[in-house]
Amino acid sequence: NYQIKENKIYLQSQISNNFRAPTFNDLYWPQGGNEDLSPERAFKSEVGIGITDEFLSMGDHNFTVYRSQISDGIRWTPSSGSTFQAQNYLSLLSYGAEWSASKSFKFGNFRTRYFHSASYTRATIDKSRFDGDQAVNNQLPYVPKWKYSGTISTTNKNVTMLFSSRWVSERFSTEQNNIRNPEPSFFVSDVSASYLLKFNSTDVQFKLSVNNLFNRRYEIVRLYPQPLRNFLFSIIIKH
Repeated sequence: NYQIKENKIYLQSQISNNFRAPTFNDLYWPQGGNEDLSPERAFKSEVGIGITDEFLSMGDHNFTVYRSQISDGIRWTPSSGSTFQAQNYLSLLSYGAEWSASKSFKFGNFRTRYFHSASYTRATIDKSRFDGDQAVNNQLPYVPKWKYSGTISTTNKNVTMLFSSRWVSERFSTEQNNIRNPEPSFFVSDVSASYLLKFNSTDVQFKLSVNNLFNRRYEIVRLYPQPLRNFLFSIIIKH
């Protein structure tokens, strides 16, 4: 980390070389374990710039770009008969950018805070696993290229109101990306209200949430529709 302007603007970067050892099931499961497996390896790097609220009262902002290369990925693949076998055969390349911003305000007895984040992700299989592998350079299944989420909350003494939204771009459900139309993008919002009571060393919070406020029809995984507008009432006790 390096501060360009003390407590106002800073640079950050990170480089790491990682590995994940095979599990005992990967190595020794009688119906497909492979004692010759190598560890999964990943080389990751990122660099970003941050701005704090002390710089022109703009709030806290952070922008980061990253790259990750994974080799010898361990996956269980079909073998002879009805069994699967653990193999080192997956090479993945992922890169993208992330942005986040937040700020707090105070108006009388009301304290308001917002938080936004957005990201772009490109995640692909970058090396052929077998002859004629049609998945190379395609976006991984169910990994959206674009995502956004935003939250705004207001608190007045013991009452808190919260509104949140998220948007996810289209996703493919297959490695080939062209077998069927992609899952469409969706935009979903939730709202909640809570009230906090304090009894000596005990906190009791009553909360009512309305999820999928605008009754959107959407799927995260193909053919598994998510609930339409639904309500949740909860009581949380902390002692």
